[in-house]
Order: sequence, then C-alpha cells, then structure tokens
Amino acid sequence: MASNFQFLKNEFTDLYDHASKAEDYVVGDPRASLFYARSSLETAIKWMYANDQKLIQPFDTSLNSLMLEVTFKEQFKNQKLYNEIHAIRRVGNQASHSKPVSKDDAYQTIEFLYYFTKW
Repeated sequence: MASNFQFLKNEFTDLYDHASKAEDYVVGDPRASLFYARSSLETAIKWMYANDQKLIQPFDTSLNSLMLEVTFKEQFKNQKLYNEIHAIRRVGNQASHSKPVSKDDAYQTIEFLYYFTKW
C-alpha cells in the first residue's frame, strides 16, 4: 500500500523515509512509530531553518528551542497546527524515554504529521 507521505518522496527523501516508517509502525510498534514521527518533525524543522532566511536559529538547537523561537512561531497563523507539532514532539519524547504510549497516540501523531508536512 502506498504511503500517505508519498508526495514527499522525490523532493524530501529523508523526511519521506522517516514519515513512511512512522506510518508503517503505527499498529505493530507504536513506540517506533512515535520515534520516527518525532524524527520526521525534527528533519522538517531543521530543513525550514536551513532554507528560510526569515527564521533566526537560536543558540540552543534542540527541537523544543527551534519550535519556541519567535520567528518560527510567527510562521503559524494556525495555532492548532502549532499545538499539534508540539504534541508530536512531546509524545515522541515519551516514546524515546520508555514512558507509556499507545496505538491511539501513534494514529493521532501520524495525522498531525501528515497535516504539518502538507502545510
């Protein structure tokens, strides 16, 4: 079955690889799915900083710091989308630190990631 992230494959290969793995693991391994979703988010945001002259990269280049930087936040007229990408980061961190996660977390995260990558 084709990935919902197929539209990324030609231009954003690394992002596609991580996002499609996140999608593939939703049911069988939600923890891995969430790890790859967070990795996808980080890949996309680092690409944004590297390619958008308006974004000012903070000294601390952790994902959270990149997301909290004012010029990054200003990109989001849609507060809902901004909150959703923070949810991807948070639940991805939970998965990475062996905290409880579920298939529902993975399904929702894939949905958030899809809308972010389409944005």
